[in-house]
Amino acid sequence: MSFDLRCDTRSGVPIHFRFDSGPKKWCWGACQAVWPVDRITSRLIALSVRGADRAGDWNLQIDRYTGTFSAVHVGSGNGSDGGQCFPLPFSGFPEQRF
Repeated sequence: MSFDLRCDTRSGVPIHFRFDSGPKKWCWGACQAVWPVDRITSRLIALSVRGADRAGDWNLQIDRYTGTFSAVHVGSGNGSDGGQCFPLPFSGFPEQRF
């Protein structure tokens, strides 16, 4: 199953995710990089973003039944966010050039 999610955050900055659960890949925003999904179950999608210097590391969880998500910053300057996600048709991943 492939789909997009638009997530409205408590911080007021919406996030757009793209998912393809077949090969278990995802991206967000402008989709400049595609990452593997950490874990996907009938209930939860678990994701992580790792920055080169680990300062930008985030762990994200999306509840597939309620649409709620949480994001926890695990790099320097810990923080969190969350909100509500809404499904959209899959908009695809960028085409790889090589």
